[in-house]
Amino acid sequence: MKNRIKRFFTTNIGWKIAAVFAGIIIWALLSNTQDPFITTTVPIPITYLNEDLLLERDGLCVLSRPETVTITARVATSNRNKATASLFTCTADLVDHSGGDLSSQRIHISVQQVGGNNIVIDWNYYRSDPNITVVMDEYISKDFTVALKSDGSLSQDAQFQGQVEFTPSVITVSGPKSRFTNVNSIKATVDLTELNSRGPGAVTEENIPVHLYDSNDEEIRNTDGVLSLSAETVSLSATIARLREVTVTMEGVTGTPAEGFRYDSSLTTLNPQVIVVKGLKGNLSELNTVTIPADLVNIDGISGQTSYEIDLAQLLPEGVSIAEGSSTAVVTVNVEALVAEERQYNTSNIEILNRDELLLYDIREPFVNVRVRGFSEDLGVLDLNSSLKAYVDASALEPGIHTVPVITDPIAGYYLDGIDSLSVTLAVRINEALTTTAETETEETGSGDPSEKEPSENGSSAESETGTTEEPSLESESESESETESQNPDGIKSPEEHTEAEETQGDNS
Repeated sequence: MKNRIKRFFTTNIGWKIAAVFAGIIIWALLSNTQDPFITTTVPIPITYLNEDLLLERDGLCVLSRPETVTITARVATSNRNKATASLFTCTADLVDHSGGDLSSQRIHISVQQVGGNNIVIDWNYYRSDPNITVVMDEYISKDFTVALKSDGSLSQDAQFQGQVEFTPSVITVSGPKSRFTNVNSIKATVDLTELNSRGPGAVTEENIPVHLYDSNDEEIRNTDGVLSLSAETVSLSATIARLREVTVTMEGVTGTPAEGFRYDSSLTTLNPQVIVVKGLKGNLSELNTVTIPADLVNIDGISGQTSYEIDLAQLLPEGVSIAEGSSTAVVTVNVEALVAEERQYNTSNIEILNRDELLLYDIREPFVNVRVRGFSEDLGVLDLNSSLKAYVDASALEPGIHTVPVITDPIAGYYLDGIDSLSVTLAVRINEALTTTAETETEETGSGDPSEKEPSENGSSAESETGTTEEPSLESESESESETESQNPDGIKSPEEHTEAEETQGDNS
């Protein structure tokens, strides 16, 4: 028996080994035919590392990135459903990025099998290029002041007094730089119709959502949350005021225009003449006009059209402000050049003041020249002889020829140049008719009283001589005056005539 066993293991060894191998091959072939091996794909999620460090160190953020990588695994057909992502890990370190363009940064990934060695016969990833492409961008932050976006409206006689205040008033928006291209503002939408029902006075509103808007006032949908806001809601506080139309007026102007020019209020314009103001009812109750003080329109030295900008907001009482439009009023002042003309003034219009009833007064000049300045249009309708009131003062003037100043009253709307030096020649003479009548009355009175006819010898002789001498003189002078009056109906003697008459009278006396 032992020999038989020994012969079995020692004889035909080669054939027996070949038979074993053949059996194994046949078994394997038979087994694979019943449960063959297959190659399957397994998607594995990528775990990204150090994203916070990427932002902190490089100031970068990830815009887009692959979510999975796919490997191939060789498994038995019966194990196909057992080859899952849980058998592998895949990591990518974001700080280990490379490339010049942020839109295509290359990042190395690491894939490891962590289980299922009896399931996965073999697996493979593209180990010749174990990288993925990630899109990055610069991460920035911008501050935006919250603005009001109206829904509805306040009543026609209402408006916000001062600024509408939001809390917080500024919101910081952070995110990729490329996503800020269209971001123009942050606004909070407020239902003004409902808010108006709470006024006038102070009003508030809480938890108002804010949204991003572009330059066309279109809302930017931040559905992916890439842009982050430091606050999603705000609160509002405001004051609703009443509106009122008030008239803008002027006190006038101050100063004097340049020489040769005159201010005419009818040529002054004011724009606007009516403004709309706002304020609480108590502040507006007595406000009907806004008056521009005269000292704000100083026309000193101007020689043409000049405009003055007045800030009406500075003239409003406390608690009242401009409701709409500009707060600037424009006062336009026109000064017109004066025209000068020389006019003749008839001296017969000159009144002689403080006359002596025993004297006669004659102005030798028939007219004097007066230089008048005024607007051309006004000069065209000026009648100087009827408009100008002139006087001379004859007080304390003795008979003779005198040069006396002419006193004039001003003419409204006109200037008289050189009027202070204007003078005329005034001839003063004795009123002979009144003198003769007085002497006659004296003589008649004297003949009725015998006591007055007995003076001393010398006095009587002198009186007799005087009486006999004066009578021819008076007759001669009377004839001379008659001749002169026939030649000069106005009774005005020339200076030469007056001198000769005085000399003749002296000789006769």
